Amino acid sequence: MNNVYNKSRISVKNVHFGYNEQKEILTDVTFSAQSGDVYGLYGNNGSGKSTLLKIISGIMQPTFGSVNIEIQDRTVSHDSLRLYCGYSAPYIALYDEFTLFELCQYMSSIRGIPFSEDVYNSLVYTAQLKDREHQLIKYYSSGMQQRAKLVLAVIHEPNILFLDEPTSNLDELGIEFVCTIIEEIRNRNGIVCIATNELREKVWCNKNIYLTATHN
Repeated sequence: MNNVYNKSRISVKNVHFGYNEQKEILTDVTFSAQSGDVYGLYGNNGSGKSTLLKIISGIMQPTFGSVNIEIQDRTVSHDSLRLYCGYSAPYIALYDEFTLFELCQYMSSIRGIPFSEDVYNSLVYTAQLKDREHQLIKYYSSGMQQRAKLVLAVIHEPNILFLDEPTSNLDELGIEFVCTIIEEIRNRNGIVCIATNELREKVWCNKNIYLTATHN
């Protein structure tokens, strides 16, 4: 694995998002995150945590406002985000007719980067999935699938990791795996953004922003 990541920065400026004029979810969100930050996005249900995470990661576009991601002081284009960013959430669907080994190879190929067996073996061992790596994903428990999603999110060693409710469906050993991944990225000067309301997840964050649900 890499010893250190390139310097990273996320800049979110005046981001708004709404489905129409009567339903605005995010209003004037502005913050920045630097290398080594673990940034928490907090708020009650309906406050837009998941929506903001998707906007920052490039999955969705804001109604207006801007998000800029820089690696080594160079702006990352939207098409290149998949090379530098990872994303994990309970609602992500896995191709359950594949094994974890096959999925990791596939994700590396669509990113156009080499598949590292060393990184893969380290991750599946830490995730306690080594004895299940050649089993079809459809036979995994919900907790195992959640750990598999995290493995897939970091198999390419991203500079920036986005996590939505990362400890959902996990037991204590699974939570320890999440914590290990977060610490590794932080210690290598990467950035982690977490959308959460869990107290155990908040303690991982050194910066935070609180979102309030709109009522228009």
